[in-house]
Amino acid sequence: RRHTRCSRDWSSDVCSSDLAIGRSAAILGEAAELIEVLGRQDAEQVVTEDGIDLPGLRALGEARARNVLRVYCRVRDIPSPGHARLLEIWRQIRDPRRDSRICIEWNGYALMRYRSKIHIEKAPGDALQDFEPVAWDGETCLPLLPLGGELSFRPEEGRGLSVDRLRSAPVLVRLRSGGERLQMEANRPRRTLKNLWQERGMPPWRRDRHPLLYCGEELVSVPGLGEDHRWRARPGERGVIVSWRPYERRENVSG
Repeated sequence: RRHTRCSRDWSSDVCSSDLAIGRSAAILGEAAELIEVLGRQDAEQVVTEDGIDLPGLRALGEARARNVLRVYCRVRDIPSPGHARLLEIWRQIRDPRRDSRICIEWNGYALMRYRSKIHIEKAPGDALQDFEPVAWDGETCLPLLPLGGELSFRPEEGRGLSVDRLRSAPVLVRLRSGGERLQMEANRPRRTLKNLWQERGMPPWRRDRHPLLYCGEELVSVPGLGEDHRWRARPGERGVIVSWRPYERRENVSG
Protein backbone atom coordinates (compact mmCIF):
# COMPACT_ATOMS: atom_id res chain seq x y z
CA ARG A 1 0.00 0.00 0.00
CA ARG A 2 2.79 2.35 0.92
CA HIS A 3 4.45 1.66 -2.45
CA THR A 4 1.21 2.32 -4.32
CA ARG A 5 0.68 5.64 -2.50
CA CYS A 6 4.27 6.72 -3.29
CA SER A 7 3.76 5.85 -6.97
CA ARG A 8 0.58 7.92 -7.10
CA ASP A 9 2.32 10.88 -5.43
CA TRP A 10 5.21 10.62 -7.90
CA SER A 11 2.84 10.49 -10.88
CA SER A 12 0.99 13.52 -9.56
CA ASP A 13 4.26 15.44 -9.18
CA VAL A 14 5.28 14.54 -12.75
CA CYS A 15 1.93 15.72 -14.11
CA SER A 16 2.19 18.96 -12.18
CA SER A 17 5.73 19.52 -13.47
CA ASP A 18 4.63 18.85 -17.05
CA LEU A 19 1.77 21.33 -16.70
CA ALA A 20 4.11 23.94 -15.25
CA ILE A 21 6.62 23.41 -18.07
CA GLY A 22 3.83 23.67 -20.61
CA ARG A 23 2.55 26.91 -19.10
CA SER A 24 6.10 28.34 -19.01
CA ALA A 25 6.67 27.41 -22.65
CA ALA A 26 3.40 29.09 -23.63
CA ILE A 27 4.32 32.23 -21.71
CA LEU A 28 7.77 32.30 -23.31
CA GLY A 29 6.19 31.85 -26.73
CA GLU A 30 3.82 34.75 -26.14
CA ALA A 31 6.69 36.90 -24.87
CA ALA A 32 8.76 36.11 -27.97
CA GLU A 33 5.82 37.02 -30.20
CA LEU A 34 5.31 40.32 -28.38
CA ILE A 35 9.04 41.11 -28.68
CA GLU A 36 8.85 40.42 -32.41
CA VAL A 37 5.78 42.64 -32.84
CA LEU A 38 7.41 45.45 -30.86
CA GLY A 39 10.60 45.11 -32.90
CA ARG A 40 8.68 45.44 -36.16
CA GLN A 41 6.74 48.44 -34.87
CA ASP A 42 9.96 50.14 -33.75
CA ALA A 43 11.61 49.29 -37.07
CA GLU A 44 8.81 51.04 -38.96
CA GLN A 45 9.83 54.24 -37.18
CA VAL A 46 13.59 54.09 -37.77
CA VAL A 47 14.23 51.96 -40.88
CA THR A 48 14.27 53.78 -44.21
CA GLU A 49 15.05 52.72 -47.78
CA ASP A 50 18.63 53.84 -47.22
CA GLY A 51 19.54 52.46 -43.82
CA ILE A 52 18.57 52.85 -40.19
CA ASP A 53 18.09 56.30 -38.68
CA LEU A 54 20.72 56.55 -35.96
CA PRO A 55 19.15 59.28 -33.75
CA GLY A 56 15.86 57.38 -33.84
CA LEU A 57 17.58 54.13 -32.90
CA ARG A 58 19.34 55.79 -29.98
CA ALA A 59 16.05 57.21 -28.75
CA LEU A 60 14.61 53.69 -28.38
CA GLY A 61 17.11 52.78 -25.69
CA GLU A 62 19.46 49.81 -25.60
CA ALA A 63 17.07 46.85 -25.33
CA ARG A 64 14.65 48.02 -28.02
CA ALA A 65 17.48 49.15 -30.31
CA ARG A 66 19.11 45.73 -30.12
CA ASN A 67 15.74 44.13 -30.82
CA VAL A 68 15.31 46.29 -33.95
CA LEU A 69 18.70 45.17 -35.22
CA ARG A 70 17.74 41.51 -34.73
CA VAL A 71 14.46 42.00 -36.61
CA TYR A 72 16.19 43.99 -39.35
CA CYS A 73 18.66 41.16 -39.93
CA ARG A 74 16.10 38.39 -39.70
CA VAL A 75 13.74 39.73 -42.41
CA ARG A 76 16.72 40.19 -44.77
CA ASP A 77 18.18 36.72 -44.20
CA ILE A 78 21.27 38.30 -42.63
CA PRO A 79 22.88 36.31 -39.81
CA SER A 80 21.91 38.00 -36.57
CA PRO A 81 24.86 39.34 -34.56
CA GLY A 82 25.45 37.53 -31.30
CA HIS A 83 24.84 39.04 -27.90
CA ALA A 84 28.43 40.23 -27.49
CA ARG A 85 28.38 41.88 -30.93
CA LEU A 86 25.09 43.63 -30.15
CA LEU A 87 26.54 44.98 -26.92
CA GLU A 88 29.57 46.28 -28.83
CA ILE A 89 27.33 47.85 -31.48
CA TRP A 90 25.33 49.69 -28.85
CA ARG A 91 28.49 50.82 -27.09
CA GLN A 92 29.76 52.40 -30.30
CA ILE A 93 26.55 54.02 -31.50
CA ARG A 94 24.99 55.25 -28.26
CA ASP A 95 27.21 58.34 -27.90
CA PRO A 96 26.50 61.08 -30.50
CA ARG A 97 29.98 62.51 -29.88
CA ARG A 98 31.78 59.38 -31.06
CA ASP A 99 33.65 59.42 -34.35
CA SER A 100 31.46 58.31 -37.26
CA ARG A 101 33.89 55.63 -38.47
CA ILE A 102 32.20 52.49 -37.23
CA CYS A 103 32.66 49.06 -38.77
CA ILE A 104 31.68 45.97 -36.79
CA GLU A 105 31.83 42.66 -38.68
CA TRP A 106 30.30 39.22 -38.12
CA ASN A 107 29.68 36.21 -40.40
CA GLY A 108 30.64 38.07 -43.58
CA TYR A 109 28.45 41.10 -42.83
CA ALA A 110 29.22 44.47 -41.28
CA LEU A 111 27.44 47.31 -39.56
CA MET A 112 28.79 50.65 -40.77
CA ARG A 113 27.86 54.26 -40.23
CA TYR A 114 27.66 57.15 -42.68
CA ARG A 115 26.34 60.51 -41.52
CA SER A 116 23.14 59.91 -39.53
CA LYS A 117 22.45 56.41 -40.87
CA ILE A 118 23.80 52.98 -40.11
CA HIS A 119 23.90 50.24 -42.73
CA ILE A 120 24.14 46.47 -42.44
CA GLU A 121 25.43 44.79 -45.59
CA LYS A 122 28.09 42.49 -46.96
CA ALA A 123 31.44 43.30 -45.39
CA PRO A 124 33.80 45.20 -47.72
CA GLY A 125 36.50 42.83 -48.90
CA ASP A 126 39.75 42.88 -50.83
CA ALA A 127 38.41 40.80 -53.74
CA LEU A 128 37.60 43.93 -55.77
CA GLN A 129 41.31 44.64 -56.15
CA ASP A 130 41.38 41.83 -58.73
CA PHE A 131 38.26 42.97 -60.59
CA GLU A 132 38.82 42.95 -64.34
CA PRO A 133 36.87 45.16 -66.77
CA VAL A 134 33.77 43.44 -68.19
CA ALA A 135 32.66 43.98 -71.79
CA TRP A 136 29.08 44.87 -72.68
CA ASP A 137 27.98 43.41 -76.01
CA GLY A 138 24.39 44.63 -76.13
CA GLU A 139 22.81 42.38 -73.49
CA THR A 140 19.76 43.68 -71.65
CA CYS A 141 21.20 42.32 -68.39
CA LEU A 142 24.85 42.05 -67.38
CA PRO A 143 25.44 40.12 -64.12
CA LEU A 144 28.41 41.32 -62.08
CA LEU A 145 28.67 38.76 -59.29
CA PRO A 146 31.88 40.16 -57.71
CA LEU A 147 30.08 43.49 -57.28
CA GLY A 148 26.92 41.89 -55.89
CA GLY A 149 24.45 42.96 -58.56
CA GLU A 150 23.64 43.39 -62.22
CA LEU A 151 23.49 46.16 -64.80
CA SER A 152 20.22 46.58 -66.66
CA PHE A 153 20.15 48.10 -70.17
CA ARG A 154 16.69 49.29 -71.19
CA PRO A 155 16.18 50.62 -74.73
CA GLU A 156 14.27 53.89 -74.92
CA GLU A 157 14.05 56.44 -77.70
CA GLY A 158 15.61 59.81 -76.96
CA ARG A 159 16.76 58.92 -73.44
CA GLY A 160 19.86 57.49 -71.82
CA LEU A 161 23.02 56.84 -73.78
CA SER A 162 23.19 57.12 -77.55
CA VAL A 163 23.35 53.59 -78.98
CA ASP A 164 25.04 54.83 -82.16
CA ARG A 165 27.77 56.63 -80.24
CA LEU A 166 28.45 53.56 -78.11
CA ARG A 167 29.46 51.72 -81.30
CA SER A 168 32.50 53.97 -81.67
CA ALA A 169 34.62 51.90 -79.23
CA PRO A 170 34.39 48.87 -76.92
CA VAL A 171 32.03 49.40 -73.99
CA LEU A 172 33.50 48.23 -70.67
CA VAL A 173 32.42 48.14 -67.07
CA ARG A 174 35.13 49.29 -64.67
CA LEU A 175 35.53 50.35 -61.07
CA ARG A 176 36.74 53.72 -59.89
CA SER A 177 40.43 54.35 -59.43
CA GLY A 178 40.16 57.93 -58.16
CA GLY A 179 39.76 61.34 -59.75
CA GLU A 180 36.99 60.42 -62.22
CA ARG A 181 34.82 63.30 -63.44
CA LEU A 182 31.44 63.54 -65.12
CA GLN A 183 29.77 66.44 -66.93
CA MET A 184 26.05 65.75 -66.93
CA GLU A 185 24.96 69.16 -68.27
CA ALA A 186 26.59 71.21 -71.04
CA ASN A 187 26.25 74.45 -69.09
CA ARG A 188 27.82 73.06 -65.93
CA PRO A 189 31.42 72.10 -65.16
CA ARG A 190 32.79 68.59 -64.93
CA ARG A 191 32.58 67.36 -61.36
CA THR A 192 34.32 64.60 -59.48
CA LEU A 193 32.37 61.44 -58.73
CA LYS A 194 33.34 61.84 -55.08
CA ASN A 195 31.57 65.19 -54.95
CA LEU A 196 28.50 63.93 -56.80
CA TRP A 197 28.23 60.86 -54.57
CA GLN A 198 28.56 62.97 -51.45
CA GLU A 199 25.63 65.06 -52.62
CA ARG A 200 23.57 61.89 -53.11
CA GLY A 201 24.59 60.57 -49.70
CA MET A 202 26.22 57.38 -50.98
CA PRO A 203 28.39 55.74 -48.30
CA PRO A 204 32.11 55.58 -49.19
CA TRP A 205 32.36 51.76 -49.10
CA ARG A 206 29.64 51.47 -51.80
CA ARG A 207 31.47 53.81 -54.15
CA ASP A 208 34.43 51.47 -54.50
CA ARG A 209 32.25 48.64 -55.84
CA HIS A 210 29.89 50.74 -57.94
CA PRO A 211 30.16 49.94 -61.68
CA LEU A 212 31.18 52.68 -64.13
CA LEU A 213 30.49 52.44 -67.85
CA TYR A 214 33.23 53.42 -70.30
CA CYS A 215 33.26 53.67 -74.07
CA GLY A 216 36.90 53.34 -74.97
CA GLU A 217 38.68 55.52 -72.43
CA GLU A 218 35.71 57.85 -71.90
CA LEU A 219 33.54 57.63 -68.79
CA VAL A 220 30.07 57.82 -70.28
CA SER A 221 27.69 56.73 -67.52
CA VAL A 222 27.52 56.23 -63.78
CA PRO A 223 24.31 54.28 -63.02
CA GLY A 224 22.38 56.12 -60.35
CA LEU A 225 24.01 59.45 -61.19
CA GLY A 226 23.52 59.88 -64.93
CA GLU A 227 25.27 60.12 -68.29
CA ASP A 228 27.89 62.44 -69.67
CA HIS A 229 25.88 64.98 -71.69
CA ARG A 230 28.02 64.41 -74.80
CA TRP A 231 26.95 60.77 -74.94
CA ARG A 232 23.26 61.33 -74.29
CA ALA A 233 20.71 60.28 -76.90
CA ARG A 234 19.04 63.10 -78.80
CA PRO A 235 15.27 63.30 -79.40
CA GLY A 236 14.25 60.57 -81.84
CA GLU A 237 17.58 58.77 -81.46
CA ARG A 238 17.91 55.24 -80.13
CA GLY A 239 18.96 55.30 -76.52
CA VAL A 240 19.62 52.91 -73.66
CA ILE A 241 19.06 53.59 -69.97
CA VAL A 242 21.59 51.91 -67.69
CA SER A 243 20.55 50.94 -64.15
CA TRP A 244 22.39 49.20 -61.33
CA ARG A 245 20.44 46.59 -59.36
CA PRO A 246 22.12 45.12 -56.26
CA TYR A 247 21.21 41.53 -55.49
CA GLU A 248 20.72 42.13 -51.78
CA ARG A 249 17.10 41.91 -50.77
CA ARG A 250 15.38 45.08 -49.55
CA GLU A 251 12.32 43.87 -47.70
CA ASN A 252 9.80 45.83 -45.76
CA VAL A 253 10.45 45.13 -42.08
CA SER A 254 6.76 45.45 -41.26
CA GLY A 255 5.81 42.75 -43.80
